[in-house]
Amino acid sequence: MEKWLNQLKNGFNQIKTAFFEQRSGAAISPFKAILGTLILTGLFVMMLPLIMLIFMVQMGLILVGMVAVLFMGTRKRSGQWPREEKLVNPKPESAETDREGEIGG
Repeated sequence: MEKWLNQLKNGFNQIKTAFFEQRSGAAISPFKAILGTLILTGLFVMMLPLIMLIFMVQMGLILVGMVAVLFMGTRKRSGQWPREEKLVNPKPESAETDREGEIGG
């Protein structure tokens, strides 16, 4: 029983040494690594509402753009589009440089 208690004490001492003492061979102590991880996680959790807000604004802008495009399409079809020019000319006029009879008849 006493042997087991000594082993348990040695184990706790080794854990304490690993966490709180910087040995020459180690690049960073586990205590500092855990602390840094907790700080970075906390920063990320604090930034989550801002990230969500940015994504919500993006989605809102996309939806507004889609509604605007749909509205433009319905207005164009109903003939309410202001100053609409005909994009397709049924009788194309010959260019000034064309001589008669050369192109199209």
